[in-house]
Amino acid sequence: NFFSNFFIDIGTPKNFKLSNKILPKYLYKPAIFIDRDGTIIKDKGYVHKLKDLRIIGKTIRAINYKNCYKFIVTNQSGIGRGYFSEQDFFRFQNHLKWKLIKHNILIDDVRYCPFIQNAKFKKYNKKSQFRKPDNLMLIDLCRKYFIDLKNSVMIGNSISDKLCAEKTKIQYFDVNEISTNRIKEFFNKN
Repeated sequence: NFFSNFFIDIGTPKNFKLSNKILPKYLYKPAIFIDRDGTIIKDKGYVHKLKDLRIIGKTIRAINYKNCYKFIVTNQSGIGRGYFSEQDFFRFQNHLKWKLIKHNILIDDVRYCPFIQNAKFKKYNKKSQFRKPDNLMLIDLCRKYFIDLKNSVMIGNSISDKLCAEKTKIQYFDVNEISTNRIKEFFNKN
């Protein structure tokens, strides 16, 4: 069989050592960091029930750019407030990811922040830099993936999303003002 995509056999010490040099270059690419509620899905307030999932088509068209990572970064204080559990969140996220796959969009990873001061549950009751407008969710993803941060973007719908992008020094696009062409133009010029 003929295989035309990138492949490296790391079964020998020589190739394994070589892979440490080749893989970061091969995997290095920009990212789209995407807020969830109000950006990917309609925000009905603390959305967690599968029946309430409504995808925003405009966003789907904008993030359907092939040569970049796609990450969801979302504050989820509803967990800390006791409106729904982390299991509810995971169930909803899996359902959302499958819906996005039907649109040929693969989400590479998700970060969420259930922490909020004055939370109902003690384990969530704290100030966290994971919570937007802070940017630890994005920094955490940068530690795990080979992200070309200079050429990455964030798409959101709130001032906390915009501030998070500014702290990370990446371009911000408001979902209400976005167009598919603007995202593609951004990636094509960089």
